[in-house]
Amino acid sequence: MSKPASTAKLDSQAIERRGMERTRVLLNAVIADENGHNAIDSSILDISATGAKIQSDGTLQRDADVYLVDAANQMAHLATVVWTEGDKAGLSFVRSYSLELTLPPRLEFLRRLLVEAKLRQVQTLIGRGVRLEEAARVVGLREDYFERVGMSGKLEEKVDLLLHQAKRLFGK
Repeated sequence: MSKPASTAKLDSQAIERRGMERTRVLLNAVIADENGHNAIDSSILDISATGAKIQSDGTLQRDADVYLVDAANQMAHLATVVWTEGDKAGLSFVRSYSLELTLPPRLEFLRRLLVEAKLRQVQTLIGRGVRLEEAARVVGLREDYFERVGMSGKLEEKVDLLLHQAKRLFGK
């Protein structure tokens, strides 16, 4: 016999451990280890100020510390993996960084991961028949974006190369 709807709702609330309600989203992201290695594309399925539910092709270990780079919002979060189930995982944010602001030198790789993710998004959209200009606009790669990122002067060589390639795409 199934439980009445009101009882089922109460049970789900009782097992909910998050302090904040999450917003359902579908955002492109990248997950990487603490050094920026082993980066894999992922999707953010829901998010709050304190955590997120993600989906990725990679295998995440419970209690591991990772960086979640949210390409849409230009944020990076140092997070702990609190649960995994198949290709989904729950992350608890330890600290968040705006990728539009100055980062500590040891975290500059986060900006590289962001730019790489955005360029992959553009390539994917172009592959689906979207014009370059529209694809770049959709993922937020306007020329002023590259100027802002390029002005930091602390970008790794790989990011400089990616920025140069992107500027060529825009005919600059």
